[in-house]
Amino acid sequence: MAVFGLDIGQAADYAALTVVVPEGARPVGHRPKLAVVHVERIPLGVAYADMAGHVVEAARQYVAAGHPAVICADRTGIGRAVVEQLQQASAEDQIAVLGLTWTGGKNVTGEWPLINVPRQHIVNALAVALEQRALRILPGLQDRDALARELTQHQHGDHLGDLAASLAMAVWTADHLAATARWLTHNHPDPPESRT
Repeated sequence: MAVFGLDIGQAADYAALTVVVPEGARPVGHRPKLAVVHVERIPLGVAYADMAGHVVEAARQYVAAGHPAVICADRTGIGRAVVEQLQQASAEDQIAVLGLTWTGGKNVTGEWPLINVPRQHIVNALAVALEQRALRILPGLQDRDALARELTQHQHGDHLGDLAASLAMAVWTADHLAATARWLTHNHPDPPESRT
C-alpha cells in the first residue's frame, strides 16, 4: 500500500507531499520498514483544488499499477476543505482519504476516515522509525535534500518542517495500516487482487 502524507500549508507556507511504501515482509509485532519514494514541496500559490487534483492523480498511478493507496492529509485549519476536495476527486477510485487533525490531547479520537491524533503520537512515530532505521529515503528524489535537512534540524530540537510533517503523517498512518485496511475493505468491497 502506498501512503501519501500531505501537509497543507497556509497561503504563505509551502504544502508538502511525501509517499512511503512498505519494504519487504512485516514481521509480526514489528514496525514496517518503509521506503520514501516521493518527496515534493508544492509551490506557493497553488490553488487548493489544484493541489488536491495533483495528489489524487499521483495516487491513481499507484492504483493503476495494482497497489492500494491512502492519502493522509492534515485536516487542521484550511485542511478541512482540502480533505473534502481530495475525497471528491478520489470518489470513484480505489483511494482512501484520511483526514487527520493534529491535537494537543493524549488519545486518538474520531473514526476513520476523520480522526484526531495527538501531535506527540505523530512526531513519535517518525522519531521511532528514524531511531530504528526503518526509513529509507530513495536517492534522486525531488526534495530529498530538503527533507534530510528538516529531519536533522528536528533531531536537534527545531520544529517539524513541512516535508518532515508530511513524512510523519505518512509514517503514523503506515504504522496503523490494520485500521486503514479495515476502512478500505468496508468502503471498497471489491478490492484489487493485490490488496493485502
